[in-house]
Amino acid sequence: MSSAWRFVAYYALPIPMILLVLLNIPAPRVFRRGVLQFVERVFGLRMVGAFQLLHVMLFLTGMALVSSLRVLHNLRQQEVGAVWPTANSELTHLSRRWRAERNTWIAAFAFTMWCVLSAFYREAVRRIKLEERLEALQGTPAGGPTPGPRRARPEPAAGVREEPVKVAPASNGPTSTGPASTSAPAAPVERVVAKAPAAAVEPAGGIQLQEFKKEL
Repeated sequence: MSSAWRFVAYYALPIPMILLVLLNIPAPRVFRRGVLQFVERVFGLRMVGAFQLLHVMLFLTGMALVSSLRVLHNLRQQEVGAVWPTANSELTHLSRRWRAERNTWIAAFAFTMWCVLSAFYREAVRRIKLEERLEALQGTPAGGPTPGPRRARPEPAAGVREEPVKVAPASNGPTSTGPASTSAPAAPVERVVAKAPAAAVEPAGGIQLQEFKKEL
């Protein structure tokens, strides 16, 4: 029994704590992706048949928790109506109960840490994928922004109609000071101005970007 609790205390408990610390380090995405790959390999270690390391650890820590709870329940039942002949016998019973309580908390903490590590790993993988998709929609490569060619002038969107607008030339005043000097009116200049429809619809790409930012 002592070897089982030594395994829980020295192996089943420190491993998820170390992996959680590595996953929570505020590092660049390359480092975080490497940590995720390492955690995935740790989870995927084949132990017994099709069972992986994560499944085995959850089973072992869960069995240790159930066993410690059963022992603690039996010890507390022995205290009901018990009369201790000597103080040493009472201290012996209390030491056994305290040891059972300690083992219960260790097993519960180890089982909880493996569950938290599994859930945090799935959330970190989902966040990395969302960040990559968001950068792909924004037109930025995953490695970082790189200078590219200048964007051409966008074409009018669907539903936008172009209307000619007449612009009168500016008048600089009469060209001569004689009484009969007059200037003929210049022909109006037409300029094509794109007029957007009354109800503008937001493009689908912008809606997807907003949704991804909300999820992040």
